[in-house]
Amino acid sequence: GQVSEVGFFGAHSFVRSSSTALIAAGPDKIAENLLTLKARVDEQFDVECEGLGEIAYLQSLVDTYMASMPLTLLNLPVFILALSLSVFAADTFMAARGAEVSALRSKGANSSQVYGIFITESVIMATLSLIIGIALSILLAALIPAAKAFLIFDWNLYGFYLSNTVLRSEAIAYPTLICIVPPLLLILNSARKAALSEIGSTMMETSEPLNLYGEAYGFTLGSSIVLLAMVVAAAIFLPADPTMLMLELGLGTASWFFMAYNGSRMFRVGFARLSAKLSFLLGEKNLIAAGNLRMRKGRTIPLMVVLALTLSSTVAFTVQAQSFYTDLNREIDYAIGADLRVVCTAQPFSFNGTLDDFPGVNRVMPIMRTWGRLGSESISIVALDATDYSLIGHFDETSFGGEQASAILSRLSQTSNGIIISRYHADRWNKTIGDTLTLQIGGRLTPVLTNLTVVGFVYSAPGFGYAAQSYIPGSRLGAGFGFQLGLSGIGFTNLLFTSSVTDIATAELFLGNLVCVTDQSFLLRAIQDIPGVSATTPEQFELKQYSFGTALFLSVVEGLFSIGFVMSLLLSIFALTLFLGSLVRERRRDYAILRAVGGSKKQVVNTVFSEFTGIVLACVALSVVLGSVFGYVMSILVYSASPFARILPAVITFPVSFLTAVLLVEILAMTVGSYWPAREAAKTDPAIVLRNL
Repeated sequence: GQVSEVGFFGAHSFVRSSSTALIAAGPDKIAENLLTLKARVDEQFDVECEGLGEIAYLQSLVDTYMASMPLTLLNLPVFILALSLSVFAADTFMAARGAEVSALRSKGANSSQVYGIFITESVIMATLSLIIGIALSILLAALIPAAKAFLIFDWNLYGFYLSNTVLRSEAIAYPTLICIVPPLLLILNSARKAALSEIGSTMMETSEPLNLYGEAYGFTLGSSIVLLAMVVAAAIFLPADPTMLMLELGLGTASWFFMAYNGSRMFRVGFARLSAKLSFLLGEKNLIAAGNLRMRKGRTIPLMVVLALTLSSTVAFTVQAQSFYTDLNREIDYAIGADLRVVCTAQPFSFNGTLDDFPGVNRVMPIMRTWGRLGSESISIVALDATDYSLIGHFDETSFGGEQASAILSRLSQTSNGIIISRYHADRWNKTIGDTLTLQIGGRLTPVLTNLTVVGFVYSAPGFGYAAQSYIPGSRLGAGFGFQLGLSGIGFTNLLFTSSVTDIATAELFLGNLVCVTDQSFLLRAIQDIPGVSATTPEQFELKQYSFGTALFLSVVEGLFSIGFVMSLLLSIFALTLFLGSLVRERRRDYAILRAVGGSKKQVVNTVFSEFTGIVLACVALSVVLGSVFGYVMSILVYSASPFARILPAVITFPVSFLTAVLLVEILAMTVGSYWPAREAAKTDPAIVLRNL
């Protein structure tokens, strides 16, 4: 017989697109280009293309990733810190080279030769800095998507992202322009001035002029407060977009810097006065240290500014990360609505007894959902046991507009045909408490016209979201992580009454209360072994499964803030080491005079150590204040940039125990770091330092 050329199944061809070509054409146009390919294939051949759902899903992932790119601006303060430290480090580097320049000029080197030496050194330092920076960037960038929580990472994911890291040219250009070029230009300019100066002039030591007038803080302090107010107002009232976020972060960082500068000046004088008043306890050396702290500015102000910025950054980054993480967990808990949320195929109300039998489950209630209509407007009808809901639901004080949830739900349970609606719908339908509301409610077979009595108003409800669509603020991903009910709003009714009216006796949602369960994973697996049943708890909620965009946002925020925290901590240690050594070199003559008038090495060490410890403590005190203020302000910016619409009021969390431990470690490290420069100061030889006097 003949073999048919047409098989039982139709012919299929698989087409693989070029990933490199799609990326080159623009990642934001992947779906558009693939759909264009489909349209052209349809035009040319008599075929049917499949896979449009996968294309749309791929594009949604790409769009979510692209939308998270502006979040890198959240680390703008770290750029400013790096810039400040690099500029001050360059100034310190040049301050120590004055004697070297004079020696070279005295031995016959002309200005061009001296300038050439500095150019060569600067190019070498810039090249090494760039190489080290690129290497650290590659290692640290993979930590951002691998962040599970603040300072907690998934190292398997880290290895995956590290192996797929892509280094782009602009990623090198921007840090180079911001953090390397300014200090490089400063070094070259200072080298040019030193090379053109007269021989021996750089060997002369100059004293700081005394300030006979009071310090002026008003203008910069007022400007800082105005900038801070502008940032808060913009974050609250203006829409969040990348340009606005960058402007807000820029203004906030500028205000941060100005406040750190003014705060350093004020805290320096304040701690000097405090130290002088404590001299009866700490000895005469404390008066000398207090005088130095009050009169000597030199590099003390730059040191305090950098330390205040870096230490306050550690506080601010911690507050921001912890606040957003806590706030997101509260939103998840409210969206799920209870200790246990069970979604299933239609089950009888008695199915709650089956769920009650699982160990650790205390109370379960069925939730019947249908719809109600008045005119052209429809709302979701949620029928439940009001008493059980008051015990099971995770309510907030804003749920019922400031009224107690138990009081409102008690009125509902006492009124069989009662209904709780939003104030928006009450105003729209001209109803108030006690009025009769006639709704057409969806029944098992046909809609049923039902008279209901309004017993209260609701703003939002745990497990169901906002009570009216008009309450939901604009956002990219909406509210409730997929649990927000549809239609124009929600109405809560009694389960028994609504079931008898609509003849519906099944539910697809059950909310439950748990006792102390040590292994929620085991409980969820046991419940999900029942066919057609899925369950979750706030602790076991898979955020990526329900809202990939929010999970990506959380990962980026926690990764960026973790890196910012570590970088700020390291910058503070480097700044202390760098500037204290410079201070010792700057005040060699003072230490030599102390030795010449009879001071011992131990007395010099104690005097210098007291002064440096005062600087550290002043910076820590200022940092706690600045970090708390800007942690609060920057948290508002993070909330405004979040992709989901929150239901609960934002909460700023201050992790006292963690920050106390961090600050104690920093104080200990900096105090120890202050001791070594003090020992170097004690080694000053008066005969050498004072020989030219």
